[in-house]
Formats: sequence, structure tokens, C-alpha cells
Amino acid sequence: IDARALAVFRMGLALVVMVDVIERSWWIEEFMSESGLLSRLLVLSEQTNDEAWFWSTYLMSDKLPFQWALLTMHFISACCMFLGYHTQKACFLSWIFTSSIQARTIVLQQGCDGVIRLMLFWSLFIPLGARYSLDTFRAKTSYRDLPDLHCEKRRLSIGTAAIMLQLAMIYLSTGLHKAKDSWWVQENTATQMFFFLDMFASKWGRLVAQTDLLPPNVIEIAHIVVYWGEKASGQL
Repeated sequence: IDARALAVFRMGLALVVMVDVIERSWWIEEFMSESGLLSRLLVLSEQTNDEAWFWSTYLMSDKLPFQWALLTMHFISACCMFLGYHTQKACFLSWIFTSSIQARTIVLQQGCDGVIRLMLFWSLFIPLGARYSLDTFRAKTSYRDLPDLHCEKRRLSIGTAAIMLQLAMIYLSTGLHKAKDSWWVQENTATQMFFFLDMFASKWGRLVAQTDLLPPNVIEIAHIVVYWGEKASGQL
């Protein structure tokens, strides 16, 4: 992978983490405080056997000031990752905090949260700070007479191979899942069902779902066009 592409990936991933932290801060009192819907004692008491091994720094306390302090550190670590300042340490802290907050609010999670967590994990094994980072700038200014240790344009390692395979597996498994389910291929109702998912549907999607603005046949035809369009382009 080109080192410059890795730098862009680092910045993009850090931005995703920062936006995620900002969005979670909007409902921190409702879901992460002792007076909210998901108090610490409730989360711990309702954990299943599969979730018993989940760890979370956010479960150390459900006091609101403590949660805000962790969110602030979470955001700062993502900022450091974006700037490439102590990149590997910032990636590690971002992974720890992201995994922790997802375990704290596990009932609110969806597939994209797992992708963010996995991308942060594989980032620990990739030189994301080799280009366009404060780490590189500091190294150049401190060792001007030494050869550039970050001059390699492309990086090949177990980490780069793993992160590319991880992304490929997401699309492969999604394609296989879509190809087998009758609601996607045979019944042609996937697009119609999508409008009823509050976490994904926009206000216009909710309007379509609640008022029958579009006849079911029109939605079904649109679904068929999208499905075969993706199939023809090789995305399925």
C-alpha cells in the first residue's frame, strides 16, 4: 500500500472516530450516566455469557463528569491520530476508547461500529505516520543529516495485508448474504424494509414509509434496478 494512501486512511479513520465521539456526546446523559437508561449496574447485570468478557473503561464509573473526561480523552486521541502525533500510541488509545464505548452501549451497536473497531485494531500494525504526520516532521527536523527513514513509497506487511483482506471480507460476506436471502433476491422487499429502519432512514425515507408516498410496486422496481445494476457492475 502506498504510504501516502495510508496517511489519507489515517486521517479519514480519525475523522470517523471524532464524529462518532461527537455524536455519542449528544446522548451521554441518556445512555451513559447513572440516571440514564443504561446505568452501569444495569449493563453489568444484563450481560450474557458471550458479553461477560467485554471490558470497558467507561464501565469503571457512570458518574457524568467521569464519562465526559473519558470522552474528552477519546476525542484528543483521535485528534492526535489525525495529525500523526505519536501515531501508534494515538491509534492504540483510540482503539481502546472506541472498543470501550461500544462495550458500554452494546445494545445500541450496529455493523459499522465493528468495522471501525477492526480498522483501528489493524492500524496498530501499520506505519500510518510514515507520511503527512507530525511524527515525520519531527524526525526530519531532529535528524537532518541522517537518511530519510520514511522514504519508502510502498509498505508491505502482515498488517497491510490483513486490513485489505478485512475490507474485502466485508464486501464478500455481504454479497453472499444478499445472494442467499429471499427478501433481497426473490421477494424484492429489501428496499421497502429499509425505509422502516430508523437508524438508517432519512426524514424523506420515513415519509415514504409512513404515508405510502410511493406505491410498493415502484419501490420494488427500484430495488430490482439497483440489484441488477450492482450485479452487472461486479459489486455483487
